Parts: sequence; structure tokens; C-alpha cells
Amino acid sequence: MKKQLILGLALIATVFSCTTDDTSDIIINTTTNNTTGGGGSNPQTIFLSGTYTEDLTLDANNTYKINGALIMASGTTLSIPGCMTIEALASEPTYM
Repeated sequence: MKKQLILGLALIATVFSCTTDDTSDIIINTTTNNTTGGGGSNPQTIFLSGTYTEDLTLDANNTYKINGALIMASGTTLSIPGCMTIEALASEPTYM
């Protein structure tokens, strides 16, 4: 009986300890319209990092590489065309 009481209290504590979540919501909108850019014939490699305070729409004609922390500020939207691959570059370890 004592073990069941302790187990029950442990389960209740676990449920109530996970009530806050400070991470951003990820919303995936699927569409078949991939006209997100000028459709230029000169594709570029664009490096992404930093904090974006405005919406960011990626162009399917370009190549994107994340080379640092990429943060979308609250209320902004990152739009990525379907079937697009984004490369994340490895960072060098920091030694102190």
C-alpha cells in the first residue's frame, strides 16, 4: 500500500512538473504552390543565422545553409517550400 501511494505521488508530481513549455510552436503548412521567389535562373547559396524579426520565405531556386543559431522572433513565420533540403553546417567546438 505504501509503495502504491509513493508511486501515485511520483506520477502526479511528474504530470504537474511539465506544465510550462517555453519552446516555439512549429507549424507545418503543406501546399503545392512553390512560387516563393523570383524564379531566377541564377541560384545562390545563402547562409542563415541570427534572429529574424520579420517573416522569412525561402526560395526553392537557392541553396540554404544554416551556419549558426537561427531564431525566429515571436510572431514571425519561416516558410520553406516543399521538397527543399536545408543543410546545417557543423560548428567548431568552443574550448574554455
